[in-house]
Amino acid sequence: MKYSIFILLAILFFPLQCARQSYRIHIGESFYPSSQQLTNYGGSAIAAARADTLIELTGIYCDKNVFLDRYPVIRIHSSAQGKLFAPLSARLDCQDGSLINIKGRVVNLPITYSIIKKTLYYNHLEPRTYYTISDNQKIIDKVNVEFQKIRDDLQKKITIEQSKLQLSLLPDWDIWFDEQRNILIFHSHQHDLMYAADIEFIVDAKTGKIKDVFAKEWFKGEM
Repeated sequence: MKYSIFILLAILFFPLQCARQSYRIHIGESFYPSSQQLTNYGGSAIAAARADTLIELTGIYCDKNVFLDRYPVIRIHSSAQGKLFAPLSARLDCQDGSLINIKGRVVNLPITYSIIKKTLYYNHLEPRTYYTISDNQKIIDKVNVEFQKIRDDLQKKITIEQSKLQLSLLPDWDIWFDEQRNILIFHSHQHDLMYAADIEFIVDAKTGKIKDVFAKEWFKGEM
């Protein structure tokens, strides 16, 4: 009788455990191919566009003074080019991390560097219209909660011998949107003087379900 009860509890408990972690964890791997791992910021998606060109984009709004330490950006991702962004000429009235659709005009803005006494010009997207598709706050909270659940396990599995790098309890995620695959890419790059680590959560943009987690650490002298 006791054996039968044990079997019954095991049958009931096993699917629950599977449901709690339905995603795959890739230790020592990155979501990005090696050719796309050299930059954490990506390249400008509109650098080669002509002034006054009208452009429409769907991506993640980032209001953290990313471009030239002063301009917000729209973050997008493509399988071929990896991380891309479009610098905006002005801030938008929406939450950081929101998935938005934006239409705008390319403008060429000057930046003067006092140290070298030189002025350079960079393409920006001047917003005309935009709307929020999803503010993503529930997804961001979900990723943070899940990361905290598996953080200690990830720490043990990726830590290199002699490394003292400790993963943050609450990472500052950079989020990218891949429209073709309809996924959100949460990326956290963490480092100390000698070692670095990348943590990536891949999330279905429609359902909010975590699909994959990538985690790797390396000695910075190796790259």
